Amino acid sequence: MKPETEKQQSGEHSKRRGTTDEAARDLSAFAPSAKVRLSLDVSPELDQVLEEIARQEQTTKADVLRRSIALMQVAVKAKRQGLKFGATDQDQVLKTEIVGI
Repeated sequence: MKPETEKQQSGEHSKRRGTTDEAARDLSAFAPSAKVRLSLDVSPELDQVLEEIARQEQTTKADVLRRSIALMQVAVKAKRQGLKFGATDQDQVLKTEIVGI
């Protein structure tokens, strides 16, 4: 998925859910531009998880990690604001709350 498309979708989702566009703008910080190379050691099991997600999403492991960091940033901000973070159904009813972040 192209970064522009992700930004558009994030903005559309944030408007639909009644939140600000700030979260969508924050995701733009994770779009490829000037880069810093990192080295990361992971277990073989975590590598398999990254491989599987990358395959399902038709992207790279690096992009999966970038998206994961963006998601973590949103979760941390929500927690700081006293909000719950999780997955909702089509009626916006919280079905799964993500805790421990």
